[in-house]
Amino acid sequence: MGTMLEWFDFGLYGAVSAIVFPQVFFPSLDPVAGTLASLASFGVGLAARPLGAVVFSHIGDRAGRKKAMVIAIILMAAASLGMAALPGYDSWGIWAPLLLVALRCVQGLSLGGESTAAQLMAMEYAPPGRRALYGSLVNVGAPLGLGIVSLTLVAIRGAVGEEAFIEWAWRIPFLVGFLMAITGFVIRRYVNETPVFEEAKKKHAPVRRPILTMFKSYPRTVSRLTLLWAANVATAYIVNTYSAAYITKNLGMSSQTVFTLVLTATALGAIATPTGGYLADRVGRKKVLYTGTIISLVGVIAYFPLLNTETWPLMALGMILALNGQGLAFGALGAVLAEHFPTPVRYSGHAATYTLTNLVGGAATPFLAAWLINTSGTTWSIVAVLVAGYAVSLTMIHRTPETRDVDFYADNMNVVAAR
Repeated sequence: MGTMLEWFDFGLYGAVSAIVFPQVFFPSLDPVAGTLASLASFGVGLAARPLGAVVFSHIGDRAGRKKAMVIAIILMAAASLGMAALPGYDSWGIWAPLLLVALRCVQGLSLGGESTAAQLMAMEYAPPGRRALYGSLVNVGAPLGLGIVSLTLVAIRGAVGEEAFIEWAWRIPFLVGFLMAITGFVIRRYVNETPVFEEAKKKHAPVRRPILTMFKSYPRTVSRLTLLWAANVATAYIVNTYSAAYITKNLGMSSQTVFTLVLTATALGAIATPTGGYLADRVGRKKVLYTGTIISLVGVIAYFPLLNTETWPLMALGMILALNGQGLAFGALGAVLAEHFPTPVRYSGHAATYTLTNLVGGAATPFLAAWLINTSGTTWSIVAVLVAGYAVSLTMIHRTPETRDVDFYADNMNVVAAR
């Protein structure tokens, strides 16, 4: 629940950044430059996630997973309330976009700690043979949160119309996001710390500088896991964020079409992710990663030709292939990232790799896509970059050891690195 609420707040920004923010916060720029500036501000949130990982890894590995989760959702609630109330450029001038970027940084800091805390909470409670499934159930919060974003925007846009939505009604879902985050905070206050973390505290004093210890002990592991997932991250942000600009501006279709397409694809993603977690516990992490990544690669190649048909069923098929192949692999990802690191630095390792892969694969992707199509005039330039990324990701999956049987209670700090 908490992860769903966090992703609602974080994903909402991406959903409206290409449609609303160029007019509200960057009106002095021409339409292309305004879209590029808005998408660049979107990337700031992802760029801030590694800093959030550093801050929250210190909290999570020393004070516990629960404390990190509670602080993360408080930050996200504050950022959403700030965005709901922030005046536009016409009222505050240059301060409006500057404060928008600052609030986006707060969102990035929050998410940098959120995803790891929640996944570790679930996986460190999981019974034997269910670790990937438990982690994937938390990961369902991402597509659910993004799906609720689309559902909310469809409802509000349908109720008030395009003009009113851009003028003032876009603020309503940010206020809803604030109230939802407060609900998540109340839920999380009553969650106990994990037995794995409590057991580790009895055996060892907390690592003094967990993030530095982790990077010193596992530099190759961090690099490999970062590149393993980067292409799937890039695809997700192309579909969830850049597609809004492409469909409305390049194809001349309504924002309502965008919201309903993304809603359909993310709703199915909520099924694909726990399916991937279930299969990862049965057949292993690597087989699920391979399968989902290859499906997503096929979806990327077909994506823009299907969008260009301007036929809703074919456009939806393109989004479903691209997002749900990734969703299947996403079900195994949480376990893969956690199982490469022992308990004293597990939060640091998971957070660092997860945030770095989002930075490498996602921060500049919507901006780069808009720039590529503006300079080359063809969507195949975007596809070429993504296909190259998938070649790297598949290579990293091949080089990654299978970790299904790793013991979370093991004392050995080199539990995976020595294999």
